[in-house]
Amino acid sequence: MKPKNVVILAAGMGVRLRPITERIPKALVSCAGWPLLSYALEFAKRAVVEDGRIVVVTGFQAERVVAFLDEEAPGVIVAHNPEYEKANLISVAAGLERVEDDFLLMNVDHVYPLPLLNA
Repeated sequence: MKPKNVVILAAGMGVRLRPITERIPKALVSCAGWPLLSYALEFAKRAVVEDGRIVVVTGFQAERVVAFLDEEAPGVIVAHNPEYEKANLISVAAGLERVEDDFLLMNVDHVYPLPLLNA
């Protein structure tokens, strides 16, 4: 059963990835040639129902993440967490403000294998 919504948490500062994340948001850090956010979006697009929505929660360096989304995923809904330095649950709450019904919650720095969708 596919969810009607996917919420991708992409607000964090990526402190454990420093010094890389001093100049680029964690969501845009490249892994095997793709930004982490690209992996999350690809999984989300396949996981959500056909007319479902994908919500990306931004925070740290939000303008860079939004610019990426405008270019690569224009249909995605952006929710912003201005308190991204606080607990992760604040980002969850920001995303849930844009969600109707059931949802899949994803962290941008967790890369999910696409075959998992068929499990």
